[in-house]
Amino acid sequence: MAKPTLRGVVSIASNSYNTATGYGQQVKQLADRMVRSGLKVANLSNYGLEGSLSEIRTPYGPIAHYPRGYKPFSDDVIPVWHEHFAGQHSKLPAAVLTLFDVWVFNDLQFDGNVLAWVPLDHITLPPNVQRFLMRGNVSPITMSPHGQRQLEAVGIDSTYIPHGIDMQVMKPTQSAFGVLTREYLSVPEDAFLVSMVAANKANGLVHRKAVAENLLAFSLFRQDHPDAYLYLHMEPSNAFGGFNLPALLKRVGLTDEFVRVLNTDVNRLGYPAEALAAFYTASDVLLAANYG
Repeated sequence: MAKPTLRGVVSIASNSYNTATGYGQQVKQLADRMVRSGLKVANLSNYGLEGSLSEIRTPYGPIAHYPRGYKPFSDDVIPVWHEHFAGQHSKLPAAVLTLFDVWVFNDLQFDGNVLAWVPLDHITLPPNVQRFLMRGNVSPITMSPHGQRQLEAVGIDSTYIPHGIDMQVMKPTQSAFGVLTREYLSVPEDAFLVSMVAANKANGLVHRKAVAENLLAFSLFRQDHPDAYLYLHMEPSNAFGGFNLPALLKRVGLTDEFVRVLNTDVNRLGYPAEALAAFYTASDVLLAANYG
């Protein structure tokens, strides 16, 4: 059966298509499918491209790639970039699709159609999020039933569309970089492997991923389970305002003997998603308790 052909222009305001961030990976999956379905697509970058216009080659055709603006989340350039791109396809309906936290867009001066694919990960609905989603030109799309319930509670209608996962990549995978994953990590096959995949960065005094609490919890756990190992898939330095991991590990009594941290040289180039799937496969449990 032939795939349906859609007509329209969509400017995706988010991280760049080729970045290895969570948003970047979602943009890639979304943009590929939109282009395959016939839509005209642009990527309005707030991280991943700076200083010049570019073009992204998808498996189904090119998309326009616009650079970030002067403001941290590029809301200063979204209107002009979208107008520039949509103007090339003036006979088609057009919309900006925000794939990002929407509280950053409260200063956005734009009265065109906005599709807001919005994460809602708080216990209560943040006022700045509610304010943006109540704009008359905004159509909210929630990523979770929790988020949809939060919007329903304040009378905001939304469409629920969860994030996607590439099942050709995120599947049981036994080796990383050509060797068995535990061999690559230097972790015994009979050990109990706990893994954390998190960003080691903080906002003021709050470390959202609760790294210190999790490391202390693992240290206490290991007192009763000496066969336990820990893999930390995160930047070990405090370059992003987080913790100096070697110092913190020493403070909670964890040594290099049974703690593994990602290879920073590989990380600078970007771990392939297939390697991350292998790390997940090799783990006995994913430790992901955080502050939301």
